[in-house]
Formats: sequence, structure tokens, C-alpha cells
Amino acid sequence: MTTVSGLSRAAEQRANQRIVTLGANRAQHLIAREIARAMTEAAGLVAKGEPMAADMITHQHQQTMGLILGELWRVVGQASVERMLRISKSAPAHEIKQEVERDLLEAADNVDELVAQWIRTFGGEHITQITETTKNEITRVIAQGHRDGLTNSQIAKQILAVAPEKSASRAVTIAITEAGFAQGSASQFAAELSTTPMVKVWVAAVDERTRQAHIDANNQERPLDQDFLVANADGEMERMKFPGDDRFASAENLINCRCICSYELA
Repeated sequence: MTTVSGLSRAAEQRANQRIVTLGANRAQHLIAREIARAMTEAAGLVAKGEPMAADMITHQHQQTMGLILGELWRVVGQASVERMLRISKSAPAHEIKQEVERDLLEAADNVDELVAQWIRTFGGEHITQITETTKNEITRVIAQGHRDGLTNSQIAKQILAVAPEKSASRAVTIAITEAGFAQGSASQFAAELSTTPMVKVWVAAVDERTRQAHIDANNQERPLDQDFLVANADGEMERMKFPGDDRFASAENLINCRCICSYELA
């Protein structure tokens, strides 16, 4: 079976992973800075004796994180569709190559609409999950401080002390996971726009870092409109339209995933 790009499945995985890594690297420091900013703001409110500090930082945190993720989704989505188009042009000729290129051009022209669609469908939930984690971390430090009998000023210092490490570690996970989601969504979007008969194949990065469930899913083939079945930690099968699809998948099948879909001529 021939991939749309003309590359092998392993080469497809590496090429798409480069897009994810580039997008994640660009967004990572912005995400870390925003989480640290929100925690610093909360620390200032705690020092002033504000009992609702964690809640008070949420609105601005959501707005700023939404802007960062929206740009990440746009950049990775655009790059994913353009890569498919660019490589298709240089791939070995096949009978419907021109039709593939035409469909991908249409997809590339619609990436902005795709981002808007993502935000409407998934964005609010993704952003809320991220900002709620920040809020919960702040609340945890405040609660522990109260149990330890600390003053407001001391609790504020505790929040400031954990902010750098928490913001840096979370930023890596958020950036990679959201970039992977964007790459998978954009590729599926482009494939669904196409009138070219295609199937999709789950392609894992098979190495010592790959979770067993994704190794088991490697080379699983599906029609475009059907979901892959990927096991969770309890052995239950979760439905995923593409790697990173979080409609029904648990975090263990999403976080730091490096799998991709290979779209192949039917």
C-alpha cells in the first residue's frame, strides 16, 4: 500500500514528529512563563490575605493559555498539511497524484477554519483542564500551608518556591501533547477533505520509550471514518480517530504520545 506522501511508514512518523517537536519547542517557554505568571499572581494575592486567590487568577490564565494554544494548533496544523502537500509533489508518480495535491491544497487553505473548529469543539475543555491543574496546585500549597500553621506570607513564598519547577515540567508535557493533538487533527482533517480513496494506519515510534498499548496498535488499519482501538492501563479498548484524539481516550493514551497516522491510498 502506498502512503500519500510516498514515504515509508517509519519515515512518515519521523517527519511528523519533527513538526510536533518544532511546534512544541516554540510554545514550551510561553506555556512555562504563563503558568509561572499565574502562580506568582496567586502568591501576591495570598500574601495580601485574599482567601480566593486560586480562583481569582483563573480568568486571565484561561485567556492567555487560550492564545498560546491557539497559535500552537495553528502553526502545527498548517505545517502538517503543507508537509503532506510538499512531499506529495516530489513523491513517486501514481495515477491519482494530481487529485491528492488538489485536495491537500484545499486543506491548506482551510487551516484557519480548522483552528477555529478545534477551539469551538476542543479548545475550551483543553484550556480548562490545564488552568484547573494550575489552580489545584496553588490550592494544594495553600491547604498544606494552613495545616502547617504558616502565615499568609510564608504560604506565598511556598507558592513562589514551587512555581519554577512546576511551570517548567508541565510546560513540556502540555506542549508535546497539544502539538501532537494538532498534528493528528490537521492530518485527519486534510484526509477527510480529500476525494481520494484512502485508509489510515496507526504508526508508533517503536523504541524503549513507547508504551506497550501503542506498540500493540502499530500498523492497525482503519477506514478514514472509523476509530482505532487502543488499550488503556486496565486493558479496556479506547476509541481514537487518530493518535492524540481525546474524545474517549484516557490521559495514559495521550500524554507525550509520538504516534502518528499514515494516510495511504486505498
